Amino acid sequence: MATETLEREGITDREWQRTATEALSPPQTMLTALAGSEWAITWQLPADPAEPLGKRVVGVPPSWAVPTVERMAELLSLPPNWDSYGALQIDHACVNAASDLLCGVMRATSPVPSVVPTCRGGVQMEWHMRGADLEVEFFTPAHVRGYYQDRQSGESWEADLSSDVTPLADAIATLTQRE
Repeated sequence: MATETLEREGITDREWQRTATEALSPPQTMLTALAGSEWAITWQLPADPAEPLGKRVVGVPPSWAVPTVERMAELLSLPPNWDSYGALQIDHACVNAASDLLCGVMRATSPVPSVVPTCRGGVQMEWHMRGADLEVEFFTPAHVRGYYQDRQSGESWEADLSSDVTPLADAIATLTQRE
């Protein structure tokens, strides 16, 4: 079983990065108490029945994590042709890449994205709130595009986020700061 561990202890949101790999038990989504105020969110992503993927986030759980992960798990259970128009089954690698990206750019109090399937087997994350529209689409794990329009500041961009997520991180920071 391939598994990634993400740990976060005493570091800033920007510094939080993948640190190790470890195995997880059978498929599940679970929020469990650890020592003191520490929590762990664990889940399995059924990449392939023979080789499920899993992630473990250690630290105080960000408010966006559980609903986002649960929605991603729902998308992975969609069958081929889920829309009755020939849609492809959701690619587990796209979901895995999307969750990695979120762990890298989201803050503990960032708003929960809407996570939707695409007919090409990818996933799209959307935020339509707080005077802005932000959309991030994973066409493949390595091909990511984003769109942002801020009605308050007038800022607008459409960008390839495959190698530079700075515009996305900045947009998430703006949405997080607004109430």
